[in-house]
Amino acid sequence: MKKNPCTIIVVRHAQTDGNLQRRVFGNVELPINEAGRTQAEGLRAVLSGRTVDVCVSSPMNRCLETAEILWNGAILVDERLTERGYGEKEGASFDEVDYLRFWNLNNEIMYDGAEALTAIRARVEDFLRDMAESHAGKTVMVITHGSVARTMRGVIAGQDFDGNYAVLPRVGNCEVLEFSVG
Repeated sequence: MKKNPCTIIVVRHAQTDGNLQRRVFGNVELPINEAGRTQAEGLRAVLSGRTVDVCVSSPMNRCLETAEILWNGAILVDERLTERGYGEKEGASFDEVDYLRFWNLNNEIMYDGAEALTAIRARVEDFLRDMAESHAGKTVMVITHGSVARTMRGVIAGQDFDGNYAVLPRVGNCEVLEFSVG
């Protein structure tokens, strides 16, 4: 007998100054800015009528700050929701990163210390399996980063992107995606 699916409401963290500067910060800690706080407060009003059973966040400050605005309860922290590490390119402008190649398994380039795309996909798949098992029939709000959110979108949709993550639609700050798993 199949379990009830888990509903996952995915929210990308609110805006940071790094987003405005069009820089990749990956694992660099950044706070959300005033515009980001306004985004999150607006989203809180939109989500206020929703029943949510649990909130799970990336451990990074920008996600935790967003989660604290959106959720009035205990926030579970899960390392699998952390942004992709850009290694030596942390803090670089978008123009300094070969985006199309860095996000494509077929001709993947790796910067020193950067996380492989296969690792992101593996941790996203593992997280989704855990949510489907441990929160069947529940609604989980997930606060995460752009790379994790777009990977979830691709994995859940069964999107055939042939290893080219660059073709997956980007997820904006405080943008909401909703999926059922399990």
